[in-house]
Amino acid sequence: MLNSLFRRNKRKPVGSAPTDDGISSAEVSDVFTVSGFDVELDTGYYLVESKHRYKTVYAEWFEIIGAEGDKKLWVYWSHDAGQLFVSVTADNTPLSSNALGLSHEDLVKLDEEHSIDNYFTYNGTEYYYTNSGEAFYFQENAGEGSGYYTWDFISSDETMVLSVDKFEGRPFEGYISEIVRPDSITVYKQ
Repeated sequence: MLNSLFRRNKRKPVGSAPTDDGISSAEVSDVFTVSGFDVELDTGYYLVESKHRYKTVYAEWFEIIGAEGDKKLWVYWSHDAGQLFVSVTADNTPLSSNALGLSHEDLVKLDEEHSIDNYFTYNGTEYYYTNSGEAFYFQENAGEGSGYYTWDFISSDETMVLSVDKFEGRPFEGYISEIVRPDSITVYKQ
């Protein structure tokens, strides 16, 4: 039943109505679509497999992981100064700090200077520093949370977000997501 409900090029889930609350209302087992993100992924209906929460002293944001067959999407959102801010990625494979062209010393300097004038270039795009600090990851939005350190950057054209995370005992991991309009996501409550 689930395979027929969530296969490619199908219509919206039967018996479900889109919610006006958008992505911030999504819970595990809901279904969502993202329009205008990627031609191949645009027609997909993604089942929310998990929802996680992140928190720093300056922000709180959520992540949902949606699946349609073997395809996955990671959607992140926060309420930034009262505005809903959303980004999406179809590839959550971490990038090493070497791949990004950042050393440990570079990240320490960015953190110490804490200047939005600082940037680095990756794949021909300038990414400007926005913030850094200790963060906590709450798997399935529960528990005490796992602490880590994060650096956040935004592309010069303000279309991409790049985060570099450092969990204890793990290497630096970079993640890039594309900023999308909140109204490009439709959530169907199950």
